[in-house]
Amino acid sequence: MGELPAQHPVHPTLFLILRGEERTLSGGQSTTPQHASDDGGAATAVVKVVIYLPGEAFAVQANGLVSIPKTPLVTCPPDESKTTASLSAGIGTVNALHADCTLNTDDGTTTVHASAAGGSLLGGAIRLTDINSTCVVSAAGITRSSSVGTINGIPIGLSSGSLGIPGVATVFYNETTTSDGKPAQNAIRISTLLGQEIILASCRLG
Repeated sequence: MGELPAQHPVHPTLFLILRGEERTLSGGQSTTPQHASDDGGAATAVVKVVIYLPGEAFAVQANGLVSIPKTPLVTCPPDESKTTASLSAGIGTVNALHADCTLNTDDGTTTVHASAAGGSLLGGAIRLTDINSTCVVSAAGITRSSSVGTINGIPIGLSSGSLGIPGVATVFYNETTTSDGKPAQNAIRISTLLGQEIILASCRLG
């Protein structure tokens, strides 16, 4: 079985899988192309068209006075999964960081997930637990979701909004947004009064 890229790739990406006996196109269409074999007979091939969006996920990123690259960063295809036990930097500490990205080549579904068990940031002014985000794109469309256990002991769950930390920062939670024009979901985004930005558990598509 081989895979052939589209001659003019665009997003969403299209690729063909050659299998044998009939030609199947997206949208339920199918034909059976005939090809001459080396001995002069006829041969057939299945052509399956799968359209997909690539994905990306990371557990933490920081920009500003303290810069932290996307960690751990995963993209797909191909499938990828990474875990970092703990990260300590000028912004604080984040524990049990994980990100994974998978593409189902049978139906084109991309599933992206990022998480962190918790963290203490900005000198302990912001304490977080159970941070998760998930992005999925399939033939049915795009879904994005995230959840946060607590912020400074306040239960959050699936609701979205913001919480001000007086004199320090604003914490945006369960934020559905875009990144470079592409669908994204941030479980946590922190913006400080000094211009520091911290993102936790983010997934992106496209």
